Amino acid sequence: MLTKYKQYIPYLTAFVLVSCICGFVYTLVQQDLRQGANDPQIELAENSSKALAKVQNIDVGTGKVDIANSLSPYIIVVDKDKKVLATSAILDGQAPTPPAGIFDTAKKRGLYSVTWQPRPGVRQALAIVPVPNDKGQFVAVGRSLREVEKRIDRVFLMTAAAWGIMLVVSFAAIFAYNYKPEPKPAVETARANDELPKI
Repeated sequence: MLTKYKQYIPYLTAFVLVSCICGFVYTLVQQDLRQGANDPQIELAENSSKALAKVQNIDVGTGKVDIANSLSPYIIVVDKDKKVLATSAILDGQAPTPPAGIFDTAKKRGLYSVTWQPRPGVRQALAIVPVPNDKGQFVAVGRSLREVEKRIDRVFLMTAAAWGIMLVVSFAAIFAYNYKPEPKPAVETARANDELPKI
Protein backbone atom coordinates (compact mmCIF):
# COMPACT_ATOMS: atom_id res chain seq x y z
CA MET A 1 0.00 0.00 0.00
CA LEU A 2 2.74 2.46 0.98
CA THR A 3 4.85 1.47 -2.01
CA LYS A 4 2.05 2.63 -4.30
CA TYR A 5 2.26 6.18 -2.91
CA LYS A 6 6.01 6.25 -2.29
CA GLN A 7 6.57 8.64 -5.20
CA TYR A 8 4.39 11.28 -3.51
CA ILE A 9 6.28 11.30 -0.19
CA PRO A 10 8.87 13.93 -1.28
CA TYR A 11 6.08 16.25 -2.42
CA LEU A 12 4.19 15.81 0.83
CA THR A 13 7.37 16.43 2.82
CA ALA A 14 8.09 19.62 0.85
CA PHE A 15 4.50 20.80 1.34
CA VAL A 16 4.67 20.30 5.12
CA LEU A 17 8.11 21.94 5.47
CA VAL A 18 7.24 24.97 3.33
CA SER A 19 3.90 25.41 5.11
CA CYS A 20 5.53 25.21 8.54
CA ILE A 21 8.27 27.70 7.62
CA CYS A 22 5.83 30.22 6.12
CA GLY A 23 3.39 29.76 8.99
CA PHE A 24 6.13 30.35 11.54
CA VAL A 25 7.41 33.47 9.78
CA TYR A 26 3.89 34.91 9.44
CA THR A 27 3.04 34.23 13.09
CA LEU A 28 6.31 35.80 14.25
CA VAL A 29 5.81 39.00 12.23
CA GLN A 30 2.08 39.20 13.02
CA GLN A 31 2.68 38.94 16.76
CA ASP A 32 5.49 41.50 16.61
CA LEU A 33 3.22 44.00 14.84
CA ARG A 34 0.26 43.33 17.13
CA GLN A 35 2.22 43.44 20.40
CA GLY A 36 4.07 46.55 19.24
CA ALA A 37 0.71 48.27 18.82
CA ASN A 38 0.29 48.13 22.63
CA ASP A 39 3.48 49.98 23.54
CA PRO A 40 2.28 53.63 23.35
CA GLN A 41 -0.87 52.80 25.31
CA ILE A 42 1.05 50.97 28.03
CA GLU A 43 3.38 53.91 28.53
CA LEU A 44 0.54 56.43 28.66
CA ALA A 45 -1.60 54.23 30.94
CA GLU A 46 1.21 53.72 33.43
CA ASN A 47 2.11 57.42 33.52
CA SER A 48 -1.54 58.46 33.86
CA SER A 49 -2.12 55.91 36.62
CA LYS A 50 0.79 57.26 38.65
CA ALA A 51 -0.37 60.83 38.10
CA LEU A 52 -3.94 60.03 39.16
CA ALA A 53 -2.66 58.45 42.36
CA LYS A 54 -1.27 61.84 43.40
CA VAL A 55 -4.28 64.01 42.53
CA GLN A 56 -8.05 63.87 42.87
CA ASN A 57 -8.84 64.05 39.18
CA ILE A 58 -6.97 63.49 35.96
CA ASP A 59 -7.24 65.72 32.93
CA VAL A 60 -8.14 63.59 29.93
CA GLY A 61 -8.33 66.59 27.61
CA THR A 62 -11.18 68.71 26.36
CA GLY A 63 -11.32 67.15 22.87
CA LYS A 64 -13.10 63.91 22.12
CA VAL A 65 -11.60 61.11 20.07
CA ASP A 66 -14.06 59.36 17.74
CA ILE A 67 -12.66 55.86 18.10
CA ALA A 68 -14.52 54.64 15.02
CA ASN A 69 -12.53 56.94 12.75
CA SER A 70 -9.57 58.46 14.60
CA LEU A 71 -6.10 56.98 15.07
CA SER A 72 -5.42 59.18 18.11
CA PRO A 73 -4.97 57.59 21.55
CA TYR A 74 -7.61 58.20 24.22
CA ILE A 75 -7.97 57.76 27.98
CA ILE A 76 -10.80 56.22 29.97
CA VAL A 77 -10.83 56.42 33.79
CA VAL A 78 -13.24 54.16 35.68
CA ASP A 79 -14.06 53.73 39.36
CA LYS A 80 -14.14 50.55 41.42
CA ASP A 81 -17.64 49.79 40.10
CA LYS A 82 -16.34 50.01 36.50
CA LYS A 83 -18.29 53.21 35.85
CA VAL A 84 -16.66 55.85 33.65
CA LEU A 85 -15.40 58.84 35.63
CA ALA A 86 -13.67 60.64 32.77
CA THR A 87 -12.99 59.85 29.14
CA SER A 88 -11.69 61.39 25.94
CA ALA A 89 -13.27 58.63 23.82
CA ILE A 90 -16.58 58.79 22.00
CA LEU A 91 -18.38 56.24 19.85
CA ASP A 92 -21.67 56.91 18.06
CA GLY A 93 -22.15 60.03 20.16
CA GLN A 94 -21.68 58.26 23.49
CA ALA A 95 -18.82 57.43 25.83
CA PRO A 96 -17.96 53.74 25.34
CA THR A 97 -17.34 51.58 28.40
CA PRO A 98 -14.95 48.60 28.17
CA PRO A 99 -16.19 45.25 29.55
CA ALA A 100 -15.94 44.98 33.35
CA GLY A 101 -14.05 41.69 33.13
CA ILE A 102 -10.93 43.23 31.65
CA PHE A 103 -10.55 45.50 34.71
CA ASP A 104 -10.73 42.49 37.01
CA THR A 105 -7.94 40.86 35.00
CA ALA A 106 -5.89 44.08 35.13
CA LYS A 107 -6.30 44.17 38.92
CA LYS A 108 -4.79 40.69 39.18
CA ARG A 109 -1.97 41.25 36.69
CA GLY A 110 -1.21 44.90 37.31
CA LEU A 111 -1.29 45.51 33.55
CA TYR A 112 -3.55 44.03 30.94
CA SER A 113 -3.38 44.58 27.18
CA VAL A 114 -6.30 43.36 25.11
CA THR A 115 -8.02 43.81 21.77
CA TRP A 116 -11.35 45.56 22.39
CA GLN A 117 -14.13 45.62 19.82
CA PRO A 118 -16.95 47.87 21.09
CA ARG A 119 -18.85 47.23 17.86
CA PRO A 120 -18.16 45.41 14.58
CA GLY A 121 -15.49 47.10 12.52
CA VAL A 122 -14.07 49.07 15.45
CA ARG A 123 -11.05 47.27 16.87
CA GLN A 124 -8.92 48.89 19.54
CA ALA A 125 -5.63 48.04 21.27
CA LEU A 126 -6.42 48.72 24.93
CA ALA A 127 -4.04 48.82 27.89
CA ILE A 128 -5.51 48.86 31.42
CA VAL A 129 -3.59 49.72 34.58
CA PRO A 130 -5.01 49.91 38.12
CA VAL A 131 -4.42 53.20 39.91
CA PRO A 132 -2.20 52.72 42.98
CA ASN A 133 -4.63 54.29 45.46
CA ASP A 134 -7.36 53.09 47.78
CA LYS A 135 -10.21 54.09 45.47
CA GLY A 136 -10.03 51.07 43.19
CA GLN A 137 -9.77 53.17 40.04
CA PHE A 138 -8.40 52.10 36.67
CA VAL A 139 -6.89 53.90 33.70
CA ALA A 140 -7.49 52.47 30.24
CA VAL A 141 -5.70 53.86 27.21
CA GLY A 142 -6.67 52.78 23.72
CA ARG A 143 -5.84 53.33 20.10
CA SER A 144 -7.23 52.09 16.80
CA LEU A 145 -5.77 48.92 15.27
CA ARG A 146 -6.80 49.95 11.75
CA GLU A 147 -3.35 50.68 10.33
CA VAL A 148 -1.66 47.83 12.19
CA GLU A 149 -4.19 45.33 10.85
CA LYS A 150 -3.66 46.68 7.32
CA ARG A 151 0.05 45.90 7.72
CA ILE A 152 -0.79 42.44 9.05
CA ASP A 153 -3.02 41.81 6.02
CA ARG A 154 -0.15 42.82 3.70
CA VAL A 155 2.19 40.48 5.55
CA PHE A 156 -0.33 37.67 5.10
CA LEU A 157 -0.57 38.28 1.35
CA MET A 158 3.22 38.38 0.99
CA THR A 159 3.58 35.21 3.04
CA ALA A 160 0.91 33.46 0.96
CA ALA A 161 2.70 34.50 -2.25
CA ALA A 162 6.03 33.26 -0.90
CA TRP A 163 4.37 30.00 0.16
CA GLY A 164 3.02 29.43 -3.35
CA ILE A 165 6.32 30.25 -5.04
CA MET A 166 8.30 28.04 -2.68
CA LEU A 167 5.91 25.13 -3.31
CA VAL A 168 6.18 25.49 -7.09
CA VAL A 169 9.98 25.65 -6.94
CA SER A 170 10.18 22.72 -4.52
CA PHE A 171 7.85 20.53 -6.56
CA ALA A 172 9.69 21.39 -9.78
CA ALA A 173 13.04 20.53 -8.18
CA ILE A 174 11.72 17.20 -6.87
CA PHE A 175 10.22 16.35 -10.26
CA ALA A 176 13.45 17.22 -12.07
CA TYR A 177 15.53 15.20 -9.64
CA ASN A 178 13.32 12.10 -9.92
CA TYR A 179 12.59 12.38 -13.63
CA LYS A 180 13.89 9.43 -15.62
CA PRO A 181 13.11 9.42 -19.34
CA GLU A 182 11.80 6.13 -20.68
CA PRO A 183 14.32 4.25 -22.87
CA LYS A 184 13.60 4.40 -26.57
CA PRO A 185 12.44 1.21 -28.28
CA ALA A 186 15.13 -0.86 -29.99
CA VAL A 187 13.86 -0.03 -33.48
CA GLU A 188 13.98 3.73 -32.85
CA THR A 189 17.49 3.42 -31.38
CA ALA A 190 18.66 1.48 -34.40
CA ARG A 191 17.22 4.00 -36.82
CA ALA A 192 18.84 6.84 -34.92
CA ASN A 193 22.19 5.11 -35.47
CA ASP A 194 21.36 4.28 -39.15
CA GLU A 195 21.29 0.60 -38.26
CA LEU A 196 18.35 -1.62 -39.07
CA PRO A 197 17.69 -4.71 -37.03
CA LYS A 198 18.30 -7.99 -38.83
CA ILE A 199 15.23 -9.98 -39.84
